[in-house]
Amino acid sequence: MKKTTDEDKPLLVINRKKGFIIILYDIFYMLWMSATAIVGYLCIQLDNVIPNITGYILVIFTPYAYFCMYNLRQIDCYEDYLVIKRSLCSQTIYYNKLKDYKQLLQEP
Repeated sequence: MKKTTDEDKPLLVINRKKGFIIILYDIFYMLWMSATAIVGYLCIQLDNVIPNITGYILVIFTPYAYFCMYNLRQIDCYEDYLVIKRSLCSQTIYYNKLKDYKQLLQEP
């Protein structure tokens, strides 16, 4: 078993709020994603090239939009980085990279 040290423990843990309004929002968001997928499928059925491409893009990126962008579960903040945990994946962001990104945005 691995020993836990102070470096392994997060400084701050932010969990997603649970409540009736959040559950209601989740239901409406899933309905919106379902409607988007249906519109994409209907666009695929048309005989024109542009709606077909649009339909394929909608059908491919609808699950990505739900599972990888929206479905945020927890944020763990450590000394040098933070970890964003979603239902299917997690992402590590280092603070020094954010500082460089901020400087790039401020330059003309």
